[in-house]
Amino acid sequence: MDSYRAYLMKQIPCEVPLLEELDREHRGRDDLQPFVEPEIGRFLALLVRMKQMKRVLELGTGIGYSALWIASGLVHTGGTVTTVDNHERTGREAAEMFSRSGVGSCIIQKSGDIREVTSLLARNIPSSLDMVFQDGAKQLYPQVLEYIYTLLIPGGILVTDDVLFPVEKDVRRGLKAPVDLFNRMIRDDQRFVTSVLPVGHGLMISWKIE
Repeated sequence: MDSYRAYLMKQIPCEVPLLEELDREHRGRDDLQPFVEPEIGRFLALLVRMKQMKRVLELGTGIGYSALWIASGLVHTGGTVTTVDNHERTGREAAEMFSRSGVGSCIIQKSGDIREVTSLLARNIPSSLDMVFQDGAKQLYPQVLEYIYTLLIPGGILVTDDVLFPVEKDVRRGLKAPVDLFNRMIRDDQRFVTSVLPVGHGLMISWKIE
């Protein structure tokens, strides 16, 4: 770890000790999709507390790292995050992490296809979510945008990870095109105000105007 990164990590307080264990022992595992950087996790927790959010949806659970960061904010607001994924093995790991974390009461874990779950939720509970964090299958990004819009309250926030995949070299084949399509879709969608931060693999923050 270079001095820049080491200094940055010292500026990121962590209220859930288990997150430090995940960073130390599980980051970079060959059998996992990479999870978000600590600075992104802290940013999500900050958004939750700043906006006093109560209802958050996460698309893509992995082993639960980002859900734990979000829950570390929700424990102060009395809210919950519902996290959705359909990977059985990592889902079991995530469930174990949630039970050990001390903030598991703020997390609802749902197993299912992201497209099907967001479609169902959009029909049943429109305009109900304060924030959606999108970090699941990149091919689904363009396919679920309309469902996400329907689910967010006016003034709600969509945070999307990995939006700079289209310009990165070592990205798995087939992931660049759907992310690029999503980026262009939301850039041109007048219902959102959007900005991109060059953090990690690119973090997009989109505010639903109405």
